[in-house]
Amino acid sequence: MRKKYNIGDDEILLFVMTRFTEEKNVEFLVDAALEILKRNGKAKFMLCGDGNLKERLTEKVRAAGLEKRVIFVGIISGDEKKNYYAAGDIFVYASKSETQGMILTEAMCSGLPIVAVRATGVRNIVEDSRTGFLVAEDKEEFENAAQKLIDEENLRKKFGEEAKRIAREKYTSSVCAKKMLEIYEKAIAYFPKTGSWGTPKIRSWD
Repeated sequence: MRKKYNIGDDEILLFVMTRFTEEKNVEFLVDAALEILKRNGKAKFMLCGDGNLKERLTEKVRAAGLEKRVIFVGIISGDEKKNYYAAGDIFVYASKSETQGMILTEAMCSGLPIVAVRATGVRNIVEDSRTGFLVAEDKEEFENAAQKLIDEENLRKKFGEEAKRIAREKYTSSVCAKKMLEIYEKAIAYFPKTGSWGTPKIRSWD
């Protein structure tokens, strides 16, 4: 995949898969990434996704003169997603809130260290200074966190390996299914099985 997009082995690829919408805070992310690219001649930025802000984002890239180093891929789905995650070196994310955080767990499963804004939902998945860096919604702080991972290959590998390990422990389909079953069982056990007139209230699975 890196060869397809002309990304050299000696280059660092910042990567995100997201919707190009206001709630995903993608303008902040692009602004920060452009500054990172200006600092690092060997860095590139790949965005997978689409949305109503696409034109505004591409204009920012054109204005910065970095069209050759920022790659807009479009929406990626299915099995193809894993190939794009595998191409990245650092996953960058600026969403202000997450409900399920599937994108983050996918990045972790792929062994990517993460730089993300410390937001609701995000901080429940990304472990600061263990699987990546959680920062305030401040461009300089975000840029410095990404720069540290760009500069320190061993730290990238350490965070990435830990992210993959934690993802396999917490976020595989079998683990999530087991947790969901436990929640349902607790909910069923909490309520009485008969109503006020002796009528069944909740039917057992047995």
